[in-house]
Amino acid sequence: MISLPVCKSISAFAFKPYSSSYGMTLSKIIAPQCENIEAYAFQYCSNLSSFGFTSALQHIGFRAFANCGTNIENFPFELLNTTSSIETSIFAYGTLSKLSHSTLTCIPIGAFMYCSLLASLSLPAVKNISSAAFMYCSNISSINLPECLTIQDQAFAYCKDITYLSLPKCTSIASTAFIGCNFAATTIDALWTLYPNMQFASGNYTTLTLSCTAIPDYAFASCTSLTSINLPNVTHIGSYAFGNCTQLSSINIPNLTTIADNAFYSCKSINNNFSWSIIEQCTEVGAGIFGRCTNLTSINYEFTQLYPEMFYSCANLTFINLTSCSIIGASALYHTAISAINTSAVQSIGSFAFDSCSNLTTISCINCTTLGSYAFRNCSNLTTINLPNVSEFNGGTFISCSRANLTSIISIV
Repeated sequence: MISLPVCKSISAFAFKPYSSSYGMTLSKIIAPQCENIEAYAFQYCSNLSSFGFTSALQHIGFRAFANCGTNIENFPFELLNTTSSIETSIFAYGTLSKLSHSTLTCIPIGAFMYCSLLASLSLPAVKNISSAAFMYCSNISSINLPECLTIQDQAFAYCKDITYLSLPKCTSIASTAFIGCNFAATTIDALWTLYPNMQFASGNYTTLTLSCTAIPDYAFASCTSLTSINLPNVTHIGSYAFGNCTQLSSINIPNLTTIADNAFYSCKSINNNFSWSIIEQCTEVGAGIFGRCTNLTSINYEFTQLYPEMFYSCANLTFINLTSCSIIGASALYHTAISAINTSAVQSIGSFAFDSCSNLTTISCINCTTLGSYAFRNCSNLTTINLPNVSEFNGGTFISCSRANLTSIISIV
């Protein structure tokens, strides 16, 4: 035990074991007049179980009680309601298994982050959960916060074992509050009814069947175990909604009408058999929706339009059917393995459309009238060009295309 009856400030590292010989054995601290606890003051005091602080306390520094033992559960948490200055992660990386307090109203920023053994929460009076408060508390399975009103960014991020959630009075949940969690589909649908921008990125989902009508931005980004989605009612998919879902290959979205930028970016298991017609039926299509989908090799579907960056850096794509395609958007086929383009349908080719297509040898678009800047930049093996109706070539159209290889330039106006 250490008694500090008149101490008003405990300095940084004061009782941290490698800084103080008391740290390893300290079990009780009495400091009734203490107003200030600096950063790391009691970090790694694993035997600390009795805390003699009072309402005089006004400041708790960064990680002041981090990496402490299970008896941190005995801390007078009601003091957090009145302490005017609390830095982040004050109890982080601890080994407590439960957190129970009847009057605590606010959980500070990062307070219990990485407390991986914490499994039980009983916080009937809590109204606000601050950012990252319980992030990576991987043993929490049930959350019941009857008075909670707000949950901030990443408050329960990567708490992958949560299976039950009750927030009857909550009016505000940040979009990333539960990122990396693994809720049941019915829970996701229910949450989206109230909080339509919530994200569940980086979860361990393998299959998803949802009844919602819209998937928000980044909703399931980097869910790298996800293989199948069934979204029969969805009409809108947000930006990067499934970005970097590297195992995703089975996709059912029959009623899709709008799809935002990079929706399936870097989904490296999407293959040539994707239902391309769902893109054609959309009234709004963002840029880069299949960028870096490197499993695509040969697409026989007859597109009427390639949207900007649509197949950006699909490095293994060797063929795409452009028989009915009138517009090739900016960077639509950037850095693909396309070797030849021969179509009478194309009327417009956007900027950088074929940039860095080093396998491209022949381009013949006899009805093309518009050609964007740098359209064929870095096409180092391009030898034959047939663009008889293009009247103006913008800057850099053929830059870094070796002149020695441009052996046949046919009918350029």
